[in-house]
Amino acid sequence: MNPGYKTMKIIPILLASLLVALPVPGISETVLIGKDRLFIGIPDGYCPLVKSNPSDRRLIRFLEEGNRNMNLVLITFADCKQLVAWRKGTKANLDDYGYVLAPVNLANRKLQMSVRDFVAEMRKVLNKQFMDTHMEQALDNIESVVKKNFPTAELNQTRNLGVIAEDEKALYLGILQNVTAENGETKNMLGMWGVTLVSGKAVNLYLWKKYHGDGAARETEALIKSWMAKVHGGT
Repeated sequence: MNPGYKTMKIIPILLASLLVALPVPGISETVLIGKDRLFIGIPDGYCPLVKSNPSDRRLIRFLEEGNRNMNLVLITFADCKQLVAWRKGTKANLDDYGYVLAPVNLANRKLQMSVRDFVAEMRKVLNKQFMDTHMEQALDNIESVVKKNFPTAELNQTRNLGVIAEDEKALYLGILQNVTAENGETKNMLGMWGVTLVSGKAVNLYLWKKYHGDGAARETEALIKSWMAKVHGGT
């Protein structure tokens, strides 16, 4: 069975680590995918971005632009302390943030399969060769969005880490990217995302952290797995 991912471009977007904030209460963690409302939630210690805030709205809109016709942007969030400083303008850009995407081509479909079977299917589809090919296409799209709107920001070297873990809840993949932010800061960003099925709906949970060695990798993997457990009811 092919649940549709072979026709979906994988878009890991780094815009939060590139944008400088412009000089709130939480939002619901229930999202709408097609006609279905699902509880997704966000990791502990993170707060949601909201379109009523100018800096938040800027990031959300560019995530939506980068994923247009490919993925729905369901939730965007960041480390609560960093988000406060970013909104005030005392922190130039975000280091720890994430978002939840759902493939557009599956938004109105409820897949009749177990989460375990879905993960096994994704393990077959999302191999390194597939990821390398689609990552290149995705980065071309992201770079055009960045160049159009943020001429001083750059996406530099990218390393596809492929599948980094698998459990009964999700398949986990990773990417390591060197970026230059709007303010000229250059840093390495580690991205991990979990591909899963929630109430029959395909969703991707993304986390990004500033990379500072293997400790960051272990921390990010532990965090995304704990978040995934929360999404699946803590089981």
